[in-house]
Amino acid sequence: MALGTWKVDNKENKKLQDEHKLKQGVVNIGMKPADGVNTADKGSLRWPKELPITDDTDYVSFQFYNYLPPFGRGEGEQTGEDKDAEPAPRNASSLYKGYTRSSRFGTGDKAKGYQNIILFMPEDLGSEMTGQWGAAGWGLAAKALMETAGTKNLEGINTAIGALGGAGEAMVGGVKISAYDLIKKGINGLTGGNANLNQVMGGISGTIVNPNVEMMYESPDLRTFSLNFKMVPRSADEAVEIKKICTTFRRAMLPRYGGQALAGTVKNNGGLLTIPKMVQPTFMTGGSPNEYIPQYKPCVISGVTINYTPDGAWAAYEGGSPVATNLSISFKETKLIFEQEVNMEGVTF
Repeated sequence: MALGTWKVDNKENKKLQDEHKLKQGVVNIGMKPADGVNTADKGSLRWPKELPITDDTDYVSFQFYNYLPPFGRGEGEQTGEDKDAEPAPRNASSLYKGYTRSSRFGTGDKAKGYQNIILFMPEDLGSEMTGQWGAAGWGLAAKALMETAGTKNLEGINTAIGALGGAGEAMVGGVKISAYDLIKKGINGLTGGNANLNQVMGGISGTIVNPNVEMMYESPDLRTFSLNFKMVPRSADEAVEIKKICTTFRRAMLPRYGGQALAGTVKNNGGLLTIPKMVQPTFMTGGSPNEYIPQYKPCVISGVTINYTPDGAWAAYEGGSPVATNLSISFKETKLIFEQEVNMEGVTF
């Protein structure tokens, strides 16, 4: 029976349908990229200020949110479980839902006093993902034991030792290594030296321990990136708009003096600082996220650089506003990206 003809009459049929999709690899159990901000948001800061956005216009939007602590409720009423927030995927594990909870924002998590921002596509736009791999050396005995454990269904250490005893080449090498290790210890003990095993073996027999180096995966990396914008005002109103845009990013990366205490009953304790805001950047085409550019999960701002003389010399309009401003913002993504969150089609991370 074709999947499209199934009738979801009850929970059992729905469960079967989801299981079928999961087996076919078509159920996305990861987060979905943000929807972004489009021209319907009349209260946003933007440059160019009268940006004519059509279905083919490419731009980037920014939304600002209060920081949601990954292990607690956060400030005031922000809980990370806002009714308007993106729901966690039904097929995802509870650990995944818990990990991504602090990056699922609702309207109640919006940062007060922060307008959305819409800017033209930045300069030098690109995407980079990295992972940590490292070389690890394994001695002969450890190599033989790990190979045995990896190819046999062992039930106990005795079985492992018995299987290892049959690995003749490894055992012969191990005996030699053990003997030279005793020689090394004796030499260092008598002379007070610090010769290592390979030095002793190489000097006596012309051999050293085979390190059996393998490349081992350690962990993925959080993505970091920078966006650069050169903004030239075409009117006094645009000069004010550019100033507000730059100031908004500067404010968003700074902590606020004072913070809540005693379960929120104290709102502005001077002995505390409130963590800076989080930012959701989204690359847009028309009114929808661009599916050809990888999107980002919520980010923090790690640096803001503003150059008021991008052309090499100071020049200003009447009133003091610079004729050009270069804004560079450095971001750090707050959550890891997983394989299930990268889609072959449509909008993706």
